[in-house]
Amino acid sequence: MPSFKALEIIGTNLRHQFEGLSPKIMYKGFLDPSDTELREGCIKARTQAKEEAVLFYYNGHGVPKPTPSGELWCFNKGYTQYIPVSLQELQRCLGTPCVYIWDCSAAGHLLNNFITFAKRLDEDAHLNHGAYPDPPYSDAIQLAACLADEQLPSCPELPADIFTACLTSPIDIALRYFIMNNQLPTNITADMVMQLPGDLKDRRTPLGELNWIFTAITDTIAWTTSPREVFTRLYRSDLLVASLFRNFLLAERIMKNYHCTPHTSPSLPATNTHPLWSSWDLAVDACLRQLPELLKHTEPVPGGVPTSLTAGRRRSAAPPSTQSSEAGVVEKPYVYVPSRFFADQLTAFEVWISRGGSALTKRGPLSLPMSRDQSPSPDMMNGSTDHTHENLDMAKGTEHLVPRKPPDQLPIVLQVLLSQPHRLRALILLSQFVDLGPWAVHLALTIGIFPYISRLLQAAGQDLRPVLIFIWARILAVDSTCQVDLFNNMGYKYFANVLATPDDPRQASIPNSSEHKAMCAFILSAIARDYPAGQNACLREHVFDACYERLEEGDFLLRQWCALCIAQIWDGNDEIRVSGVDRGTQDKLIALLSDDSPEVRSAALYALGTFLGASGSADLNKLGGGGSGTMHQLEERIHFRMEVAVVTGAALAIKEDASPMVRKELLVLISCLVKEWRGYFIVCAWIYWEEERRRQADHSDQNDDENVAAQAVAEWLGGFDDESYREENRVWLSSFFTIFCVILELSVDPYHEVATNAQTVPVMDYLPSDVMEALMEEDMERLRARRRAGSRSRHNHHSGINPAMSSPSGSTFSIDSTGSVILGLGTGVGIRDVLPLKSRFYDWCCEYFKEPQMRQPEPDEPGSVEYSYQVWRQQRNENVINETRTQAEVAEYHKWDRPVATMQTSAFPAQMAFHSYDPHLVVTNEGDMISVYDWMQRKRLSQFFNGNPRGTSITSLHIINQDVGGIILTGAADGIIRLYRNYDPGGLSAFDIHELTGVFAA
Repeated sequence: MPSFKALEIIGTNLRHQFEGLSPKIMYKGFLDPSDTELREGCIKARTQAKEEAVLFYYNGHGVPKPTPSGELWCFNKGYTQYIPVSLQELQRCLGTPCVYIWDCSAAGHLLNNFITFAKRLDEDAHLNHGAYPDPPYSDAIQLAACLADEQLPSCPELPADIFTACLTSPIDIALRYFIMNNQLPTNITADMVMQLPGDLKDRRTPLGELNWIFTAITDTIAWTTSPREVFTRLYRSDLLVASLFRNFLLAERIMKNYHCTPHTSPSLPATNTHPLWSSWDLAVDACLRQLPELLKHTEPVPGGVPTSLTAGRRRSAAPPSTQSSEAGVVEKPYVYVPSRFFADQLTAFEVWISRGGSALTKRGPLSLPMSRDQSPSPDMMNGSTDHTHENLDMAKGTEHLVPRKPPDQLPIVLQVLLSQPHRLRALILLSQFVDLGPWAVHLALTIGIFPYISRLLQAAGQDLRPVLIFIWARILAVDSTCQVDLFNNMGYKYFANVLATPDDPRQASIPNSSEHKAMCAFILSAIARDYPAGQNACLREHVFDACYERLEEGDFLLRQWCALCIAQIWDGNDEIRVSGVDRGTQDKLIALLSDDSPEVRSAALYALGTFLGASGSADLNKLGGGGSGTMHQLEERIHFRMEVAVVTGAALAIKEDASPMVRKELLVLISCLVKEWRGYFIVCAWIYWEEERRRQADHSDQNDDENVAAQAVAEWLGGFDDESYREENRVWLSSFFTIFCVILELSVDPYHEVATNAQTVPVMDYLPSDVMEALMEEDMERLRARRRAGSRSRHNHHSGINPAMSSPSGSTFSIDSTGSVILGLGTGVGIRDVLPLKSRFYDWCCEYFKEPQMRQPEPDEPGSVEYSYQVWRQQRNENVINETRTQAEVAEYHKWDRPVATMQTSAFPAQMAFHSYDPHLVVTNEGDMISVYDWMQRKRLSQFFNGNPRGTSITSLHIINQDVGGIILTGAADGIIRLYRNYDPGGLSAFDIHELTGVFAA
């Protein structure tokens, strides 16, 4: 064969091999180029690639070795001699980003000098331009066949370019290597191995399955040995780079046996002795043992003598029907038996999860390796170290625990998701893994779970629905940035369809349907949160309607998340608010305020808050504003009446709610009204002040017959000629005054956070009566400006013009809160900076999906300390009941004169309560001190203050829930009821002090 013809064939084969890694990339071969052609080709490649990476492959076989100074060799123009080409020239021509492959002897010279030159170029760029190039030359990726002082192996059984063959044809070389190092069965020859049937891309064929197993094993080897940031960069950022580096692990395994050390930049730890290579050899052995039967029913692809595995591929004989032997007996075709590799790895993963699945474990082979200072490496848990340290600080007696080693099988589980037979089992195990906590979700995202489960949303069967919904809920609870990807691939339609599916007990495709629909509502709310495109997508898919219909479902979790989903869909979106008002959504949410669940009541208030302008964004600096938006379909006074009615109805229903969480959300809702109608609230504050002044004057015997407030209100109402308008304004003012009084009541709420928030809301600038009309007119003008801004926004939207403001809350009257439009009254000083209040209720609810749901709680888990303790308590309580029942029968006939204990108290005891089962005595004094004693051991266990005002005392004392430990309930003369738990520091609780678990006004 002529030399020029051989050169073309080699070049064609190399191009085909690289195309097998990534066929979408355009490859251009430079066969024995001159130095000029090389430079021109590199410049052209950079021009065509633009901002993308360029792959530069150098095959130095047959030319001089690279020089120690970092030069490779090319021909001159006349092809009469070799010309050295500096790496610096290549770097300048190829630019960044770039991937280099050096397949030649002494390749380490090129890799090492490249790093030196790259640092120099980056430093020059920094000095000349004040910044590094983006990306810097030092970020280039390199793969070198050997070290600077090594020669490439010369082995007749292996290709001359063994490094390139490993990178581009890994299965071919891996089988050759297996033949060279293992004893084949007597009925199998090397030629038969090279004719292994199948297609690399078809996982159902022997060759395709081996390729699949090889990908899973090399991926897992990289995952278990590489630092997390290196793994993400090399194995998850680019498909071609990932393939090259997976195949590089095979090159390292093979070439190190021939005294050759492949290496890379960034450097990777040695993996040639990794235990998983034994699993690869086992999988190859199991496959080859079926080879004789497989080859009986396949025929070679015509085209000459095979020279490699790919060239010698055999195809199945057609047609694939039964065949007849010479004796006339019908012989069934041999059916390939798939490898048990993936099933065994799933079993190992299941065992890993069953061993506790905690992020903490005892120091040993199952724990993360410790650094020299005996502290966990922060990057090993990929963001979960903070979570681990939190647990270490909070838990008692866990100082000896360390972060647990991640499961080795996680990359393999993701590969199994591609297989139909194993998919459901793999998804179930994956759901159990992410259920372990946020640290597990972070690991799954780092390994690259997202594209796998995103693909499953497009063509998923009914049996996969529950587990997919569960996994996606866990992912979005931990990483909300996935909302954009779910929107782009239209994955939201999957969850919208599940949420809208009517419940049919006869065709229940999803077990525990209501809980899974609640997860769907959460996922859709996360997609819509602070993302207008997601909000509109949810509206198009009728998510808002589905949530509206399910606000009356029996499951409180579904009601809660449907309300929260509505809150996020119409947050800051005037068009969706209009649609919601047309359906009467705000009235249905107000009806939810009488729900038995405090979470549902809080969710309804949260939704009403975003309806009236509170921000549902995760950004703490985004406070919202703008009320209910434009409401262009409503008349001005009806719009005003609706906003006031929503807050008034909520205030009257919730002001005495026993849950502090619900009262906090009420304040957020009220703050929205104060933001938009502050003039009315200032008038109410002035009226309240005037009424207080008159009452004080009456008590001090100072006759003041003049009722300034009543006169001012009468004069203001007298300015309306229409009697209906006059009565309507009287009702409005009365409603605002009622809400203002609620704010004052909440400002002295026994729960500190509620009181603090309430003290932030009211406007305390009391003004004279002659400004009432100006203040209220300013509020109405603010509403008109809001509606005008919305009209302009709609006009600009239909005209194709981007409005300057995306929300009517950006009107002049809402922005300029430091001064009044009318008369310069200054009615909004400082309000812009704090109102409306920011609610964190949604984030608190999201924590539910970060907690384990598949495992029983610790008190319900048989064998746990808490479970055993509760069992002991139950048995002890039954014994106490039986014993005291016998004693009660004779107690009235015996003397009660034997002292049991004498204890000294610091003050006169006013109230006492005995625990029915534990030897505990709770004593209160005449003030607010509560003391807990162990009367059997005659010692005080704890002492704390109730917090009732000076001059009042605790009037009622009880111990409730005594079967499971007990909660101290106190009632004071100020009308406040408080509940305390963990009052015994010697119990199982991780808290050493008492905990206030509830407080409300009677």
